[in-house]
Amino acid sequence: MESNVKEAEDDARDRDAALLGRVAAGERAAFDALHRAHYRSVVRLATGIVGSTEEARDVAQDVFVALLRVAPQWQPDARVSTWLRRTTFNVSMTTRRRVARWWRRATPTGAAPVGPERATALADLAMEVGACLDQLSPRQRATVTLHLDEGLTPAEIAETLGMTPNAARLALSKGLRALRAEKGEAVRELGTEGAGR
Repeated sequence: MESNVKEAEDDARDRDAALLGRVAAGERAAFDALHRAHYRSVVRLATGIVGSTEEARDVAQDVFVALLRVAPQWQPDARVSTWLRRTTFNVSMTTRRRVARWWRRATPTGAAPVGPERATALADLAMEVGACLDQLSPRQRATVTLHLDEGLTPAEIAETLGMTPNAARLALSKGLRALRAEKGEAVRELGTEGAGR
């Protein structure tokens, strides 16, 4: 079973690297294929960090434009999916900071302070788990989203986000604990101590 998973991952890595090589040569169909293969996971991760599907789509657009830029220098042994996750995390964090600055400037003096995350959550009123994720720190959101949506282990999360394995384990463990405390049984099974792997 594990060897089948490994083979599938290797096949996906090779397929993505070949597609990116064709993108570097100017082939639009290859870019479209990469976009179809990864767009949803990029948007899911970005939504988990920025809290808004609309903002997440903007993040995804920036991420795929960046992928076009790096295509000519791509090393065939690198994983496109890992690069996309790390870039999504970085672009999402930049977006959050920009929204926070904008919100501070736009909020009239003396008005009750409402953070950008809360405002986005109120405007979007996402799914229940999305609302819970909104309470986590950006790093915890990213680790929980990668673990629950992508099935990544803490070691893989650490590699993706450029963290140490211990920092990834800690952020994931705290994030899952906070989700379970907020939603109880609804998320009790989610990531059951996958945080220890």
